Parts: sequence; structure tokens; C-alpha cells
Amino acid sequence: MSDKGNTPLMAGFTRQKLPPESTSYDYGALTTTPAPPTTHPGYNNPSYGPPPGSGGNYSIGFDSIGPTTPIPPIPYGNPSTTQNPVYNPGSASPFVPSMPSNENQPTPLETEVPKKTSFGSRNKVDDSSVQDSEKIGDAREPVNVEQSTMFRDGKRKIDYILAYEPFDMDEARRKNRTSKREMFEENLRGLGLELETEDVENSCDGKTKYVKIHIPWKLMCEKAEEYKMKMPLKENEMDIRTFTERMMSKLCWFNPFELEADIPEEQSCYTCAFRMDRIDQFRFPAKKQDFFSNSQRSRVVHRILEKCRYDERKRYQLGTARLIANGSYKAAYPLHAGPYLSQSSELTHKDHTDRQLLYAHWARPGRWYKQQPLDLIRRYFGEKIGLYFTWLGYYTGMLIPAAIMGLLVIIFGLATLSEYKPADELCNKKLNLPMCPICDEKCDYTTLVDSCSFTKLTYVFDNDFTIVFAIFMSFWATFFLEHWKRKQSEVQYDWDLIGYEDEEEQPRPQFEAKVTTLRLNPITQEEEAFLPNSTVCPRYTVAINCIGLMIILVVVGILSVVLYRIAVYASISTSSTLDQSWVGVIAASTAALINLVFIMVLNKLYERLAHILTEWEMPKTQTMFDDLFTFKMYLFQFVNFYGSLFYIAFFKLDPGTPKQYKRIFGFRPEECNAAGCLFELGLQLCVIMVGKQVFNNFIEVVVPKLMNWWRRRDNVREEIYNLPQWEHDYDLVETSQQGLFYEYLEMVIQYGFITIFVAAFPLGPLFALLNNLFELRVDAYKYVAVFRRHASERTEDIGIWFEILTGVTKMSVVVNAFTIGFVSEFVPRLYYATAVSDGTYDGFLNSTLSCFDINDFVDGVRPTDDFKRFENGSCGFGKQTCRYRGYYEPPYKWHNGTVVRNELAYEYTSTHWHLLAAKLFFVIAFEHVVFAVSGFIGWVIPDIPKRLNEQIKRENYLAKLAIRGETLLNTSP
Repeated sequence: MSDKGNTPLMAGFTRQKLPPESTSYDYGALTTTPAPPTTHPGYNNPSYGPPPGSGGNYSIGFDSIGPTTPIPPIPYGNPSTTQNPVYNPGSASPFVPSMPSNENQPTPLETEVPKKTSFGSRNKVDDSSVQDSEKIGDAREPVNVEQSTMFRDGKRKIDYILAYEPFDMDEARRKNRTSKREMFEENLRGLGLELETEDVENSCDGKTKYVKIHIPWKLMCEKAEEYKMKMPLKENEMDIRTFTERMMSKLCWFNPFELEADIPEEQSCYTCAFRMDRIDQFRFPAKKQDFFSNSQRSRVVHRILEKCRYDERKRYQLGTARLIANGSYKAAYPLHAGPYLSQSSELTHKDHTDRQLLYAHWARPGRWYKQQPLDLIRRYFGEKIGLYFTWLGYYTGMLIPAAIMGLLVIIFGLATLSEYKPADELCNKKLNLPMCPICDEKCDYTTLVDSCSFTKLTYVFDNDFTIVFAIFMSFWATFFLEHWKRKQSEVQYDWDLIGYEDEEEQPRPQFEAKVTTLRLNPITQEEEAFLPNSTVCPRYTVAINCIGLMIILVVVGILSVVLYRIAVYASISTSSTLDQSWVGVIAASTAALINLVFIMVLNKLYERLAHILTEWEMPKTQTMFDDLFTFKMYLFQFVNFYGSLFYIAFFKLDPGTPKQYKRIFGFRPEECNAAGCLFELGLQLCVIMVGKQVFNNFIEVVVPKLMNWWRRRDNVREEIYNLPQWEHDYDLVETSQQGLFYEYLEMVIQYGFITIFVAAFPLGPLFALLNNLFELRVDAYKYVAVFRRHASERTEDIGIWFEILTGVTKMSVVVNAFTIGFVSEFVPRLYYATAVSDGTYDGFLNSTLSCFDINDFVDGVRPTDDFKRFENGSCGFGKQTCRYRGYYEPPYKWHNGTVVRNELAYEYTSTHWHLLAAKLFFVIAFEHVVFAVSGFIGWVIPDIPKRLNEQIKRENYLAKLAIRGETLLNTSP
């Protein structure tokens, strides 16, 4: 069931949560009626300088708008993609606003700035040469948070920061970068943004210059209308709580996981696309400046920055990303809302910023058991980051039942271990059965007792309860995906994300800059950039071929590491006097090191190639770009992380017989332990999964701290010199260009570990749960305290990750079926108990081992170890024989009371074929049952909850009233 078909966005009405303490506030309708002429030709025009006598601190005039105050038009015109050449990448030349007749009139950036700012001097101070007010003691006074995020006039809010270092030893390069910056900043002013500069002498490092950017009220309103931003219109009177929430509220149950009252619940409102001519119909907060949130303002400014050009000669020379790449700017970022640590106690001072609330109630490790303030996360960071933490929190909560079931498997195995007959037989030292060597010539004969510990550990993971756990996990994965669709639909409705990709998402600036073909949109009938299929198909074909080639290269690399391990093992075994127990360790360790280097190098190369190919494919929107890039990268990571597991699980099952081993390029492959391959598979999975999680968490905690320290190493000590917020943020770690890709990737790879190979490692969900409880708070801490504030982004859903999770879930059913059927001992045990024995496992171990006459070893394989320490007749023929895993005919047989040579020696027995048929039957039955039940679960559980459907119908009803022009605000449900 798709929720897009139920969207009420025909008239643009959805529901939105407002910050608490919002009240109706009528600001009147915006008007485009020209205002009377002013005494200064540059009044209210950002491209002009400030009015005479303003001292450089002037307002554009829209902050005082009221019902009776007409708004003068912006002289530079409507900054749309069709009317403003600066904003239109397809324009032949950038728009440069004309200057007033007084050419000596300074612009806002050229206005002289007092040397003494509100933050005090942050340079090295000579007490003998400055006045008392400029000494260090003055700078130790606490920096006012609100003042630190405003222009010098204390009225205009800083929405974005550009930072650069104007000094460069190369004169030509300095001039080139300066020219780009000047053109870029001039075009920004022409677009209506207001800029203010903090000179180098005011910076803590003495080399960085900061450009503060503010978007004025009217420009923000115009962009909100252009981008169809949803703004609050009417309070939602419907009860949106779930059944559980309503019941707990009535029973007054104490919920230890709920957030404290310090984060008040936000009001729920219906919203619609913002329109300037209906501004009086919208629900304003107590302060007009808070109508648009900081994240909304920064998102609009970020969009303008990315579409603004800095070179009139080339159409695609636009945006801060390119300017940062070529060194013109060092950084571009929105400001955090002050420091994350509050200077006052929460008990006595409740006036905390959103950042401080997020740190106190979300980012601290001690809050690991608390629910997340999702609405506050969304309000501060934007919908894209908010949706990631919503998904991560939901996924972590769903791991609890999976972790409990996995733990029950281990408890059951431990409780019944003493009754497991094969383990008793194998650990019986009286048998002392000789096992054939695991390598050529140098390896010694071993005894079956040597595998006693491995057998017991294998049974703890691989017991009769494992099949129940595997089936449960298949159903769990289906429940997880189905319930996430319901949860996501609620979040989409709550955050105004329904229909975002179809109706609100804007084309990427790079797409508009490079695509010259235009067409009429078949829905809106508006002209838009369009890439025809004749251009798209060849690009996709080349990209697919390149990705396929890289995947083949990765597979070849994995096989090369396997061959290296085999070759090193054989070489050391045949030419070294080293203890054989260390041979495998050396081979595995060196192979793992080579594999690590190979993966790291190839990962960087592949990421760069994937980014280039995705850019070359020219996806229209950012969502399409993210999906294409994610799919390419996940294919690579899938082979990287799961390749070795598939090799152990399915390529080491049948190494052949000692008479004729199956070889790869002349090398004998490794064999599994006598206890089976499942133990090695579980061990490999445990090492990769747990080791990767521990290493990643260590890197995520330590590396950002080191980077912050490294960036601050040249700064004046912060305890002596208080810094404004833009300098604090400049020293923070820049967020990745790939956004949340690696955060999602880490979790989706983990999801594959706990679903695809869960039968081999039942403790996987438990380790995943423990990791995620820590990972969630680590990610929260990074975004709140370590990273610069990420530019707010919107997205309708988690993107292609959901399709990837669905594919992994379906694959997990097939892989678990083959793992239980072919790798586990479940089917052989069941077959032996029902078809061979009297319902017990007595003699099962002996039935899984075949016999080999040591005289049948060929030269180059025959071991040098002396067999005399073993007794003859281990197979009952009175011959020198060793044992190996498999169902093969023995070298001898009894005929008329005598031992004769078996003409079918080392051929498969009938039991082998019976077991093969039983295993295939189990795989087919397992898949069909699980897929059938999973499909039924998906059909029964609707994608959209019933109460949400009712709210959508309510909004559709309001939309019809709006279309007919009836009064909306007085309509009651």
C-alpha cells in the first residue's frame, strides 16, 4: 500500500508540529505595491549601501512589517530561476546590480568596522599599548549566546558563515581566488542576501576571515513560496496518540524511558504551502522572527549559495562546494545555537538553547535508555538527519526480541550439552581415532579428541533450537520492514514529507547548470531542464559496465588473498621446521593484513569512481543522486564484507578425499575442522562483526577529538580568550560530503550480519543491540558537539536503503536455508535419528567420518609423520587407516569373512545422496514456508495505520473546502 496515493497535497495541506508556546499572530498580507519614494535611493536594497548616517548597521526594513505597512519592492527583481540571471545557471552572464548614483557610497561589507567588537580583541594583546577596555580581562567575560549568533547590529540573525584565509604566498593564486570570492559575494548581495565581514585581526588564529550571511524577511518569504515550504496554518484538534500511549496516560503509568518535561511536546498543526498573499492566514509564533526556524533559514541560504555563480564565463562555475574545492573558501556552514554545555543548572534556569537541550537529554551516554527527542532533532538538524535517527532508534528497539531469542539458543545449547551424544563420543579419549593431515607432507596426523572443544562450542550455537531461531529471524525481518513502513508513514505525515520528492524537491544546481535541453513538465506545464533517454541510456550503460568491472576486481582480489593464504600455508608447511600450530596463524594473519590494505585502497578508489560516475549520470534531484551513489557503494561493500563468509560457508564443504583432493591452481584448499565448518563460519562472523563495531566506535570517538585539537593547536587558549560562535564552529570537524551514507552503511552491513548468517552466530543480534545503544549516543554526540552544524536537508524517506534492506531480508531466507541445510549438522542429525538409528544420536559421529588407507597417499601428499603411535584397525579392517569428514566408500570391505579391496573405494555412498536429497528438500520447504508466511504478514499489516488514514482523510476534506474558497480556520472536525 503506497501512501503517496493518499497525499492531501492537492491543496497543500498537511500537519506540522510547532514549538511550544506558539500563539496566533496576524501580520497582515504581504503586498507588492510600490512604496513611496524614500530619501535615499538605496533604501531597503541590499545591493546598495546603507542609508547615510546609519553607521553600517541598518535593516532592510522588512522586520517591522505589519498589517498597515506596505513592503517596497526589491529593486533587483524576483530572484527566481527564470528572471534572475545570477540565480539561473543557464544564463549567459551573471547579473551585477547597478550601483546608486553616489559611487562613493560604501556597501555593507565596505563600511568601516570598529576595531573593538562585542567579543573583545582576540589577538595577542600588549597591555602597555591598549586601553583598559581592550585588555585580556575584558575578553574573559562570558560571550552572550544571542549576540554571538547575530550581526553587529544585534538585530539580524547569522544564517550562514563563509570562512577563508586571504593570505597566500602565490600572488597569482591569491588574485584568482580573491576575484572568485568578490564576484561570488557581489552576486549574493544581488540576490538579496546581506553580508558582513569579520576581519583577520579579529580572528583567534590571526589568518582567517569570516563572512556572515543573513537572509532578510521578504527574501525568505519569497523563497518559502518558491520552494513550497509547508508552514503552520491551523492547530490539529485530532488525538494523534497511539493506543498504547492513550492507555498509559489513563493508567498514569510511570515510563522510565520517556523524556523529561524539560523538552515540552510540540503543538500539532495543519500546514499548507506558504503563500505571500495569504500570510495573514498562517499561524505565527510570539516572535515573528521565529516563524521560519533556523534550519529552514539555513536550508534556503544553502540552496542560494549552491546556485550562485562566481565565474560568468562558465555556466557550471557555481556554488560553495566548488569554491571550497579550489581553495577560495575554507569552509561554509550554518551556526550552532551557542555552546552545547549550559552555564547554568537546569533546576534553576530553563532558558536553554536547542543545542544544549539536545546534549543534555540526547547526546550524553547516560541517556542511553531514554527515548529520543525526535521533533527537536528534526527542528535543529532538519528532516534528513531526524529521519536517520528515527530509523536507527526504531531498528535498535526491534533488536531486543531478536537478541533475547539468540540468547535462548545459547542457553538451550548449554543446558543440553551434557546430553549431546556426539560430543561424548568425540571427547572419549579411549577411541583415539587418527585423523588424516590437513595439508600435504608436513602436517601431522591428529586425533579426533583434538576437536572436542570445537565440537562442544559448535553444539552451543548449532542445536535443535537453532532452526526455530532461524525461522523466527526470517519473520522478525519481515515484521521489522513492515512496521517500519508504518512508522515512516507517521513521521512523513508529522514532518510534512509526504509527496516531497514529487512536489517540493528542487533540481540539483549541477543538473540545471549542465543540462541545456528544456521541456514542458507534463504535470505543471512549466518549463524545466530535461535529460532525454538518448543521453541517459549510454551514460547508465557505461556506469553499469564500470561498476561490474570493479566488482569483478574485488572478487579477483578476494580470490587472490585466498590463494595467497593457501600458498603460504603450503610453503611454510613444507619448508619450515616451525610448529604446525603456528603455520595457520601466520598464513591467516598475513592474508588478513593484505586483505585489509587491499580493501582500504580499493575502497577509496571505488568511492571516487562511484562519485564521478554518479555525477556523470546527471541525476536530476539530490534524492536520485543519493540513491544511485548508495547502490554503487553498497555493491562494493557487500562483496568486501560478506565475500569471506560465503567462501567459508559454501566453498570449503567438500575438499575431496585424501586420495584426490580438489585443488585450485595446484594448491590444496583449506579444510574445516573435524567439528564442521559452522564453527569457523560463526567465528569469522564474530570477528568481523564485533571487531568492526569496536574499531568503528573507537574511530568515531577518538578521531574527531584529535581533529578538533589539531585545528585549535594554533589558536589562543580558549579559557583566556572567549570566541564567538562562528570561530568555535570553524574549529569543529566538517561533516562528510556523503552525508549520512556511512552511518546508514554501517547499520545496513550489520543488518546483513544478523540476518544472512544468523544461524551461524545467534549472538549477533545481542552484540548488535549493545553496539547500537552506544552507537546512537556516539552519533548524537558527534552531531551536537563535534561536527559543524550540517545544512538542513529534507527527504521523503530513507531512500534506496529500504530497497536494500528488503533485498537483504529475502537473501537471508535463502542463505539461512542453505546454511542450516548444508553447513549445519541439523539435517544429518535428523536423518540419522529417523532413518538410521532408533531415534537417538548414538553412533552419529562415526557415521560422518570416512576411512582412508594411508598407503594410498600419493607422492607429494604422503605425510612424513610416523603413524606407529596409533593402533591399527580404527576402521575395523586391521589396516593402517585415518579418518576424514564425508560420506565415502571405505578402501576395504568384508567378503566371506575376509577383508578385500573395495572396488568402489572413495566413491560417494548411498547415504551421501540420501542426505543431499534431504538437504535440498529442507531448503525448498524452508524457503516456501518462510516466504509464504512473510508475504501473508506483509499483506495483513497495512503500510499506513488506521488513525493516520483518518487524519489524511480529514486533511483531504479541508483541502476540498480550501479549493471551494470556504473558511478553513473556523472548521471543526
